[in-house]
Amino acid sequence: MTSSCRSTQKSGQKVAVLVLGMHRSGTSMLGGMLDRLGCQGAKTQLKATPSNPKGYFESSEFMKLNDSILATLGSRWDDWRPFEQGWQNSPRFVEFRERIAETMAAEYGSASLIYLKDPRICRLMPLWREALVEAGYAPVCIHTHRNPQEVLQSLAARKGVEVEPELGMLAWLRHVLDAEAGSRGLPRIFTSYARLLSNWTEFSDRAEKVFGFSWPVARNARDDRVRDMIDRGLRHHDSSIEDLMNDASVPERVKDCLKVMERWTRDGEDDEGRETLIRIASEFETSAALFGGSVIGLAAKCRKARGSEEKLEALDRELKEREEEIAARQAELDTLRNAHARLAARDAEREAEIQDQKARIVALREERDRLEQDRETLRAQDALLREELRQTGDRLMQLRAEKELVSAEFQEKLAAAAAALQEAEQRFVDIHGRYVALEEKNALDEAALRENRKLAEITRIEAEDRIRTLNTELSAFADTTIEQGRALVRLNSELAALKGEKDNAVAAAEKRARALHDEVGTLTARISEHEKIIREANDKIASHDNELSATREQLGQEQEKAFHMIERLHQEYRSSTSWRVTAPVRAVGQLIRGSR
Repeated sequence: MTSSCRSTQKSGQKVAVLVLGMHRSGTSMLGGMLDRLGCQGAKTQLKATPSNPKGYFESSEFMKLNDSILATLGSRWDDWRPFEQGWQNSPRFVEFRERIAETMAAEYGSASLIYLKDPRICRLMPLWREALVEAGYAPVCIHTHRNPQEVLQSLAARKGVEVEPELGMLAWLRHVLDAEAGSRGLPRIFTSYARLLSNWTEFSDRAEKVFGFSWPVARNARDDRVRDMIDRGLRHHDSSIEDLMNDASVPERVKDCLKVMERWTRDGEDDEGRETLIRIASEFETSAALFGGSVIGLAAKCRKARGSEEKLEALDRELKEREEEIAARQAELDTLRNAHARLAARDAEREAEIQDQKARIVALREERDRLEQDRETLRAQDALLREELRQTGDRLMQLRAEKELVSAEFQEKLAAAAAALQEAEQRFVDIHGRYVALEEKNALDEAALRENRKLAEITRIEAEDRIRTLNTELSAFADTTIEQGRALVRLNSELAALKGEKDNAVAAAEKRARALHDEVGTLTARISEHEKIIREANDKIASHDNELSATREQLGQEQEKAFHMIERLHQEYRSSTSWRVTAPVRAVGQLIRGSR
């Protein structure tokens, strides 16, 4: 699955990865994935909430800025009506371009690879696209979508968010169409919330291929980092695409748009889908122009009616609370009445208890008289006991004498115990001295330990700095290694091709060498035959030359003889007076002179 647009950023240019999608469509999870893959996020981030426990990965500053832009356009985040054509070229938006540039610098500094996520950008793509290029960024886009019924269910579950289901469908359609139209011509890919949950690596690999660069985090370290963002348990609303397609209440344009998005997510962009989206957008614009005002008016009346209903519901709740309070007060009064009845019963019980107490007093008086009698009896017994005590005193004197003897023995034992105690105290002094020495040594050891801990802390900090440096170097080395690995793969492929060509060339050369060797043998034999023929021819030529020389010599001699004879005849005829006789002789003489 590839995009029809390829990466256009120049080497060394900063890149901004735009996350485009309707609210509650998994854009936060996608932003978190980009953060885990090594893209730089904004400095000011929205805090996590129960709706998004893992975070929004969205800048609060950009959200405020986009809300201001929408307010200037007379719109808001859930508005589905179209903007005027070329709205971004109005002089009013020059200041927003400057504010975008200032906020980008404040949120990202000099970061070279950033991600930017705010669903409002879907509708403001013309302005943001130009502002990012002016700020020195090459924008690339990741479109993500979600079943619109799931989006509406997720929006309805959020506190303080009021979106009519029908208008929510229109808002979903507007965000998807505007984001697609505003990103044409840029490097982009399409995915979905469901696909990210099931196979996030497919999105990651396809983005690298289409965007023309690798994610900073090494491939072997991505899985654990990214999986932390994927929690299928957070998907509280799950509706099938098939159910939506069979739902007659869903507009046909929404179904057609969703079909294109699903197909592009699976197979990549195509011209047919693009034409379908253009047709849907055109029909949507016409419908909005015809019915937009009426629908907004009806929506306002619905909100007003809903407000009245909410007020009635609030009054009903207050009435129920009052009735519950009255019932509670009545129950409390009944409780008090029951308590009063119980107190009356308790008074009757106390009266009975008083009567019981009086009867007990009478019984106690009778018991006192009986005890007086017992006292007199005890006095008599006391006299007897005193006599026994005197006798016991005598016995005590005897026991004291025995005590003195025992005491002397005890003193001896006490002296021995005192000596043992002194020895024990001396041992205690020795042990205490050793304890004090150990305490001093322990104090020194603790001081040394604290010093060692300080050194260890300094060493740990230095080690952590070194580890961070090594991690940075390792990341760069990993990136270099990846590029070298790719180059090595290409070189190995080229080497294999060259080796194959070399093997073919060597085989052909060996075959040619064998053929040449055979030809050389044949030529050698033929040369030997030719040399033999040449020798024979040379012998014949030499013989012919000898014969020719002899013939030439003989001819020369005969020619000389002929010349002498002709000269003689010429002399004879020249002296003759007959013209007819001498004419032939003259002609022969001219011929002879000419041949000389």
